[in-house]
Amino acid sequence: MHIGQRAGFGRASAAYWRALLGVALFRVLLCLSTGAAVLLGGLTSCDTSTVDRDDVTAPAGWRSFSIGDAATMAVPEDAHDAELQPFDSVFGKLEGQGYEIIYDHGRYTEGVDSYEDRPEFERSARRVDGRDGVQVSFAGDGQQWQTSRVLQVPDGPSKLTIWVNCVDDVTCQLADAVFDSVAFT
Repeated sequence: MHIGQRAGFGRASAAYWRALLGVALFRVLLCLSTGAAVLLGGLTSCDTSTVDRDDVTAPAGWRSFSIGDAATMAVPEDAHDAELQPFDSVFGKLEGQGYEIIYDHGRYTEGVDSYEDRPEFERSARRVDGRDGVQVSFAGDGQQWQTSRVLQVPDGPSKLTIWVNCVDDVTCQLADAVFDSVAFT
């Protein structure tokens, strides 16, 4: 199944907007705590791609989600399991209003370099739970998903890969909170 395949969705719910506001506040606090905040025209952005985030907590209202016995991550309250059949790893998909989160922990997970030919491809280092990983972003499939972000972190002989596909860049800001919340067990 192609990562972008999924049924349509309706208008954004109040829970979605509360979660998105939580992500925005989380990013502002993260930026301020790292001393890397830049305020431009009322928008806050920061480059935290190489900041060690061992002490980061999830936005209010999010819940903890276990990726087998390998790791945990925080996900928005409205994220729910989609039925998928894994075959060689811990694999699954969570769906929410305007986004999907796909996770894969195993030896044979797809490498992030396979996306280099995608439009707007960007790659950067990202430290996760004391480990050096990599994140990439690129334009989505042009149908349902407009933005995709992928995190990949080595875990012994295996790798943890998390994809976040979103309807727009604003919604995909939740990827930072998801990625920041990863904790290996």
